Amino acid sequence: MIIPMQTRRTNNRVICWDLDDTCIGERGKSGKIQLTRGLMPQLEGLRRLGCRHVLTTAAIKSYAELMLRVFNVSRLFDKVFARNDICPRASVEDYNKHYGVVATDLGFSDSEAQHNILVLGNLARDAPTDMDLVFLLHPFGNSSHAAVFGRILATLIDRSDSWSDACESLISGCNGHHHAYPGGRFDSIDSQIFSDRSHWQEENFEKDAGVLNSIEGRLISIRHIGLLVGKPNWTVRVPKKNSKIILVNRIPEDCIIENDPDSSHGSG
Repeated sequence: MIIPMQTRRTNNRVICWDLDDTCIGERGKSGKIQLTRGLMPQLEGLRRLGCRHVLTTAAIKSYAELMLRVFNVSRLFDKVFARNDICPRASVEDYNKHYGVVATDLGFSDSEAQHNILVLGNLARDAPTDMDLVFLLHPFGNSSHAAVFGRILATLIDRSDSWSDACESLISGCNGHHHAYPGGRFDSIDSQIFSDRSHWQEENFEKDAGVLNSIEGRLISIRHIGLLVGKPNWTVRVPKKNSKIILVNRIPEDCIIENDPDSSHGSG
């Protein structure tokens, strides 16, 4: 399930990857930490499309760098931004991430960062606290095949040279009409506005200092992946500047991992 090559190639675009439960996590009966299934070929394919990968984690840097080495993916990440870099108010309750230091380090102004940096994670607190960047939220990132990430990102790349513009294109392209998606089971109306938190798994957000209350947006499907794309509504307790979110709401059957057997550390 390697992402198909597109005709469009990016120009200096960056993907900020969360580490725990996104790139790695416990899988199999033994509970060993393993690389997300299929992640390595997805990282390699996105690099061929011109993307740069950086790790943005609330973990300490020594642990993060060790995990990249253990799973043989260090060569695919340009840099590691860890707790001391991006969590200025780190505590047991607050690991909200700040991406301004990432943009500055990579040479982007705030306005340039909106187009060139995309944030990816499995928790609401992975969202940009200090910048308005596109945030791709996959609550079960480590428990599904990494092709989910690859298919979404490749679609965004093919739509625009800008992450922000590509996200807007997803929203505006729906026109509020009912769509039938070949091979998919996603048959909701695109223009629905969701405010009921029970729509997603509440336990994935209840421990976050910044809580995602709702998303006002459209249900769409790309490559048989159900997405809710729109504007996130955050709690006032931790105001966030992030205003564009892509929530993975449903994954296709070929990306579901069931009874996942233990695999070697270096498996992709």
